[in-house]
Parts: sequence; structure tokens; C-alpha cells
Amino acid sequence: MKDRKFKSGLAWMLDEFVVKLKTEDKFRFSYKSNLFCFDNYVYANFPKSSVLEEDMLQWLEHRDTEKTSSFRARTAVVRGFISYANQMGWSNINLPEIAKCDEPPYIPHFFSLNELDLFFRTCDDVMIETYNNRKKFINLINKIQLPLFFRLLYSSGFRPCELLELELKDVDINSGAVIIRKSKNKDERLVVLHDSIIQYLRDYLHALNAIMNDPIYLFPDRNGSKRSGIWQSYNFRKIWSLISEEEARCYDLRHQFITTNISSWPERSYDFDGRLVFLSKYVGHSSIERTAAYFQFTPMLIDKLNDAYAKRFKDLCPPPPEEDDD
Repeated sequence: MKDRKFKSGLAWMLDEFVVKLKTEDKFRFSYKSNLFCFDNYVYANFPKSSVLEEDMLQWLEHRDTEKTSSFRARTAVVRGFISYANQMGWSNINLPEIAKCDEPPYIPHFFSLNELDLFFRTCDDVMIETYNNRKKFINLINKIQLPLFFRLLYSSGFRPCELLELELKDVDINSGAVIIRKSKNKDERLVVLHDSIIQYLRDYLHALNAIMNDPIYLFPDRNGSKRSGIWQSYNFRKIWSLISEEEARCYDLRHQFITTNISSWPERSYDFDGRLVFLSKYVGHSSIERTAAYFQFTPMLIDKLNDAYAKRFKDLCPPPPEEDDD
């Protein structure tokens, strides 16, 4: 993917747009994939065109097979590209408005202790078995990486994308302190790992350095490059499908960390406000309201928030958090 080039008559515009996103630190791996899809569409249907045309907007139409959320994810970066082209004077195209999302918000899966135990044991067993059956480097690196990756999400509340961006220089294996430099909200934050995971991390780094020369990322791919989000989501679904038919996502391990922390607080603790603020900062939420929204997921948490805040309950509870919003 990294050596792939745009090939339509809009290639030079797309290249400049990608540079802009990277310069502003707004570039995501999925963006380039969707830009390539749009570029292929233009190349196939407008082979002689070197300017943006109104008919090219057909690529932005909502497909019958798409959910609204998938449609938004697919087209967002291309809409951004067209807006940028208008801003630069390369075109003057009016973008169609996006229909409001008519899908109910996704409710995270809450794992039972038995489900968590099964998930981690199954992950370990599958990775070991896969490597033993096919002793390839890709299977070896998955065997040492995935068990730690999922455990870090559950034990420390990282966003999956934060772990994929994390570089070794920002991990102190002695203290367990981790600096998150690339986060959704742009602000750096310090995460201190639980004692139970620090030794696991040390063992992992010893194994990683034994099979790779001077890795940069904490979870590099077999070429030493940063992994895509597809890696973690695909493997989570693969493992989860072996133990349950219920819907769940890798991101739900982060949700589990947050709700587990809130559930452990005393109902009428004098420092309830302070705990909420600390947790909000720890997990990298943009506001305390994003953290308070987790109280809506279970009656127990709603009662706890109501006891602590009484009249401010409704003000503190926005709609339940979604993956792209927290």
C-alpha cells in the first residue's frame, strides 16, 4: 500500500491533499484506502479528465448495501478532498448534503468474567496453534503480539488506534508509564500500566527484539511498519466468533475498562467528582460529559450517578458514546 500511486487525472490533487492531511496530523490509514477507491472510479469512468466533474459525485451516493455509518466512513475523506479542491480553486462543485443517521446507536457489549477468560485463553490457544501448524513469520509475530494487544485494551483503556500508533520510545518498561502522543483529541497524556501487565510487556519486548531489528512501533507489522486497524478488528472478530454469537467489537474492551472502573467507586464517595475527572483524563476523553455518558449503559451505573449528582444527572448524561466520538 505504501508504494501505491494514484493513477487518474486527479492524481496530483489527491497527492497534495494527502500531504496536507499528514502535515496537519489528520491522516488515517483508512483515508488512503477510500481515496484509492475514488481514484480507481475516476480512472475507469473518466479516463481523459484532469479536473473534478459533477458526474464524479456519483461515487458519493449511498449504496443499497451500506449502513449509514459505513457510508459516512467511506465518503468522508473524499468529501474533504472535494472541499479542499474548491478551497484551492481547482473546482467549484456543490457537495450534496448527507442524510441524518437513522440507525440506532451501537451499544457496546459488556463482557462477563467468563467471557473475558474464554476470550483471552482462546486468543492464546489460537495464536499458538496457528504458528505451530504454519511456522511463518507472520504467524510468529501475531502469536506474541495479539495476546498483549487485547490485554492492554482491557487493562488500560487505550483506543485501539492509540496502541497501533504507539512507538517504543514512549514506553517505559521500568515504571510502566506510557506517553500517548497521537490521540483522537490531539492532547498528549500519560497512562500508567497496571502492575499485572508490566512484566508481560517486558517479556513481549524481549521476544520482539529477538525477531526484529530495532523496531520503532510497539506493535509493528512483519515489515516493521505501523499496522492498520484491520489487523486488530479482523483478529478480534475471528477469536470472538469462536466463543460467542453475540455482537462485539475490539473497541468494547476499552468500554469495559471504563465501566469497570466506575462500577468500583463507592456510591457516595466524597471524591466522586475527582474520580470522574481523573478517569476522563486517563482515557483521553475530550470532556467529562463523554465519561459520564457511560452511566447510561446499566441501571447500576445510572443509580450510582444519580446518587452522586442528583439534580445534575440529566445535564451530565449526553447520548451513549460511540467509537468515533470518545
